[in-house]
Amino acid sequence: MVDPALGADRQPRQCERSPLRREDDALLRGHAQFVSDLPKGSALHAAFVRSPHAHGRLLAVDLGAAHSAPGVLAVFRASDLPRFDPLPVNPVCPAQPFPNPVLADGTVFYVGQPIAMVLGETPQAAQAAAEQVSVQVQALTPVVGIDQARQAAAIFPHWSSNCVYRQDWSTGRFEQAQRQAQAVVAVQVKTSRLAPTALEPRGLLAHWEGQTLTCYLPSQAPHRARQTLIKMLGIPAEQLHLVCPRVGGAFGGRASLYPEELAVAWAASRLRRSVFWQSSRGEDLISASHGRASVLRAWGAFSVQGRLLALRAELAFDLGSWAPFSALIPGWNAGRILPGPYAVPIIEVRSEGYVTTTAAVGIYRGAGRPEAALVMERLMDEGARRLGLDPLAIRARNLPAPSDHARSSAACPPDQGHRALQLLAQAAEHAQYQTLKSQLEKERAAGGCVGLGINLYVEPCGSGWESARVTALPNGRFLIASGSSSQGQGHDTAFAQIAARALGVSTDQIDVIEADSRITPEGIGALASRSMAIGGSAVLLAAQKLAAMLAQREEATASAPDRGGNAAMALPHEGLSAYEVYTTPAEAWSAGCCIAVVEVDKATGSARLRRVVWIDDCGELINPLLARGQLEGGFSQGFGETFCESIVYDENGQILTGSLLDYALPRADDLVPLEIAHLRHMGVAPPGDRPNPLNLSGVGESGAIAAPAALVNAVADALCANGPVGDIELPLKPETIWRMMQQKH
Repeated sequence: MVDPALGADRQPRQCERSPLRREDDALLRGHAQFVSDLPKGSALHAAFVRSPHAHGRLLAVDLGAAHSAPGVLAVFRASDLPRFDPLPVNPVCPAQPFPNPVLADGTVFYVGQPIAMVLGETPQAAQAAAEQVSVQVQALTPVVGIDQARQAAAIFPHWSSNCVYRQDWSTGRFEQAQRQAQAVVAVQVKTSRLAPTALEPRGLLAHWEGQTLTCYLPSQAPHRARQTLIKMLGIPAEQLHLVCPRVGGAFGGRASLYPEELAVAWAASRLRRSVFWQSSRGEDLISASHGRASVLRAWGAFSVQGRLLALRAELAFDLGSWAPFSALIPGWNAGRILPGPYAVPIIEVRSEGYVTTTAAVGIYRGAGRPEAALVMERLMDEGARRLGLDPLAIRARNLPAPSDHARSSAACPPDQGHRALQLLAQAAEHAQYQTLKSQLEKERAAGGCVGLGINLYVEPCGSGWESARVTALPNGRFLIASGSSSQGQGHDTAFAQIAARALGVSTDQIDVIEADSRITPEGIGALASRSMAIGGSAVLLAAQKLAAMLAQREEATASAPDRGGNAAMALPHEGLSAYEVYTTPAEAWSAGCCIAVVEVDKATGSARLRRVVWIDDCGELINPLLARGQLEGGFSQGFGETFCESIVYDENGQILTGSLLDYALPRADDLVPLEIAHLRHMGVAPPGDRPNPLNLSGVGESGAIAAPAALVNAVADALCANGPVGDIELPLKPETIWRMMQQKH
């Protein structure tokens, strides 16, 4: 692939394109500062009193013992705080407004909801005092899960039901196609509720000095968090400085401001004292935002040739009891991108969200895209089984041909379906599909339980704008100040590569800063795999502008004898800067085709991953090493969603997976080396067709989209001797698979 910042004769060698991450030296040596590593000085430590009930009326909150506890400076409940407006929610579709209280006020709505905040001289003093707060709750009936939410009375006052939003996308009527269909196939997938388990739990240091509040907040959207804090706290913008320190992962769980963070920032501004809060792992599991938690149902009307004549889908999402900023995004994304890469003339898609008396559910790596892929890929496999067709063939028959201008969905551009044909062909070639199928058939004939699953998916990768400023310093170095933010993706390395190529210098001459409101420009942040496509494009444009400015200055300097032709001498004392805001004209779409082989132990139901062939289409690669890391990390999380991860509530709304002893994460030995390649363009979708100057789209969420549908289909294929597997409920734990094997159809 030709890098857009270089000519064809100036392509970098592979080692130049994949330098080691510049961030890693400090991380591996233990020199990187996460929020808990920051010097606290005389900061107070915050601890939260949390609800032990899923739903109930707060009759009394007795703070007396906590107030008098040693080392305690202050204790606050809801009545002590201002009447904050609800935390904002991205209005991608019409929805009922959540109350979103900072501390529970009158009613508790989930186990772990913060009721009171204790500030102590030490974390031990704060926690000991928090345990002395007496809370009386009159229990109310909890509402756990989507089925109960549909039937129960409204949880919130002035709501007519527990339905938060309902959005429809349609072209034609399903019943019309159903009458002409050879087969109507129905599928259902229930996704588990997931915890975005980052390396570090949530935390905030709100440092008060003079008249300035500096908030050190690990965040995916630090500039938005700052604007929210300014508005909620009612303080002048110049009084609030926000810095995002090192972040040990995010996965959607750090995209929103949390009630605890607002409470800590308010306490610091109120007391004119620095306040520090660090969540525990257990607190994060019960009170941080979760992901997925959906019930996906779909019907496909297939012709005798295997063409999907019509699609009907009903997507229901459990949103919990308060709304993070991006709470509506998963349901909106899943609905708008159906039917994915496929050309389906008639679609009826409905997406709904419901409140329940559980922790909030927001975006999690993929945010609706894995759900859409699960629906479509289960339909394709079940359609192939019913009609006696090959799973690869039925997918190919439902993709638009290069001459077909039909759109596969309102959101997905036509060329994505055309590119999917190439993805499918390249994946089959790499896997040696027919040979592989024959090998698996021989194993089955010998008594083995093995299966092959395919997932052909598309992925929109963010929209909007991002900013960058690139400065040539008098000492010969360059400084990139990006409006984006990093949670471990490698922005420092990749942004330096982009600017270095445009400026014609070494990456060693470039420094990168992000997420400091005083020294970086305003920006959106790292969401929806947008960092390189949008943030990187802003860096490229700013670097190109600076290169032109330096060239002009060098010409002027060369013509001045007293300057001696030294361009650096012509720089102003503070350097020469170029600033750019890049706004993408359209979403950049990624796509991929994943083929997985799984072996199931008939005695225990345990599934073992044997092989993964994965062709990714993200356009140009700034750094192939970083891209592969993102793909492998995302796939690992998709594996966890499929086979082991699940937040579980009982019928009383009590969480049963409140520690990592109960919430199972994937391990290194669960995975195999992934056979990853990138799409070879064959004329249908030529390079340069993505709507950004870097000609790329995202990879950050691709793995979490690719894995679940491929792995689920592989398990279903392994169990096909018993007939259709019926409804799927994730995760597919050994017990779950074993019970599926006992079913006779």
